[in-house]
Amino acid sequence: MRGKKNIVAIGVFMGCILFMGCNSIKVDYNKIKDVNSSSKLNEWSPITVGENGYYYAKRDDTAIYYWEKETGAPVKLCGKADCKHDTSDCNSYVGGLVPESVQYIKEQVFYLAENGDRGSKKMSLFEMDKDGENHEKIMDLYDIPEKNSSEPMSLIHRGYLYYALNEIDADSDQENSKVYKVKIEKNAKPELIYDGKGKLLCNFCAKDDWLYFSTLNTNGDMDFKGEVLGIHTDTNNNRTMYSYDGKEYVVSFVVTDDALLCSIMNKGIVKINLNDLATSSLYNKTEKYEDGLSLFYDGTYIYEDNSIQCQVEESYDHRRVFVRDQQGKLVDTIMLKGFSSMIFGGDSKFMFLDDIGKVTFYDKSQIGTGKNELITLDTMEKKQ
Repeated sequence: MRGKKNIVAIGVFMGCILFMGCNSIKVDYNKIKDVNSSSKLNEWSPITVGENGYYYAKRDDTAIYYWEKETGAPVKLCGKADCKHDTSDCNSYVGGLVPESVQYIKEQVFYLAENGDRGSKKMSLFEMDKDGENHEKIMDLYDIPEKNSSEPMSLIHRGYLYYALNEIDADSDQENSKVYKVKIEKNAKPELIYDGKGKLLCNFCAKDDWLYFSTLNTNGDMDFKGEVLGIHTDTNNNRTMYSYDGKEYVVSFVVTDDALLCSIMNKGIVKINLNDLATSSLYNKTEKYEDGLSLFYDGTYIYEDNSIQCQVEESYDHRRVFVRDQQGKLVDTIMLKGFSSMIFGGDSKFMFLDDIGKVTFYDKSQIGTGKNELITLDTMEKKQ
C-alpha cells in the first residue's frame, strides 16, 4: 500500500535552495501577464524552453545549464570572463538548486529558492537574466518549518506564480494540501485559493483560464477517494472535473485543446470534455491497455509512460512509452528496456527523461521509424 501511494504522488517534490541576490529588481508583470506556462514542460520538469534553447539543472549538481537546440553543446549558464565555474561566485551556481522550479519567460529565468538561517528559513521566488546575470529575489513566499517541511509544486502562468504544498500534521499524521497564487511583483503577498484537509495533492498544470490539479486520500488498503479540480485563474471559483471513490484512482492527467485525459487505475485512459464534462474512453472496446500510465502531451501526440508499473513490479524489462494521436490511435511504441528514468515531458522536437541527475533526450523525429536512440546531455557538455 505504501509503495503504491508514494508512486501516485510522484511529481510532488520541490526542494530547498540558498542564494543571495544583487542589483535592482527588473521583473515586469505587464511583460509576462499574457504568457502561458508552456515554457515549463510539466510541474516536475527540470528543463524549461527558451527562445533558442533549453535551460536545465541536474539533481546532483548546483548549476544551471543552457543548451542550444541546433548546434551548441550544453554549457553552465555564466557570462563571466575567465570564470572557472567551480565556486559560488560563478553565475551558474545557485547553492543547492532544485531543478523543478526553473522556468523561462520572456528573457528571464525564474526559480524558487530557500534563503535565511536555520530556524528562520524562507522559500522565495528569484529571477535572473537569460544569460545568468543579475540574480534577484522578488518575494518571500512562506517560512520553512524545521520539521515536516513541504516541497512545493510550482508554475508561472499569465503573470502569477501558483504553488502547491502538501503538509503532514505532526499529531494526527493527516495529510493536508494547499494551493496559493501570487502576482509576480516586488513583495507581493500569496493568496490561498484551495485548502484540502485530509487530501494529498498530486498533478498540477495550467491552461488558458484554468489551473488544474488532482487530490487523493485513502480510506484503507487500496481504497482511494479524490477528484480532479479546476480553479478559474481570475475568479478563483473551482469546478470538479472528475471524482472517484474506490480503487479507480487518477494516476496522472493532461489537458489538450478540448479535453482532460485522465489515466485511471483499473480503467485506462478516460477522456473528459472540458465544456460539458462528458466522459468517454480513449481506446476502442477491443484494445487492451496498461494501468498506471503517466501521461504527457505536446500538442500533437499523447505519450503514455509505464514507468510507474515497472517501479511497482521492480523490473524495467517491459519499459515502454506508447505514442498516440489525439483520437487515441496508436502511432508507435518506444521500447526502453532496462531504462528506469522517468519522462518529464518535452516539446515538439524532443522528449526528455531524467536519470538521477543525468538529463537525457529522445529525438521525436524517430517516432514511427523503429529507432529508439537516447542521448545524455552530460556527454555533450563542454568542459568548463
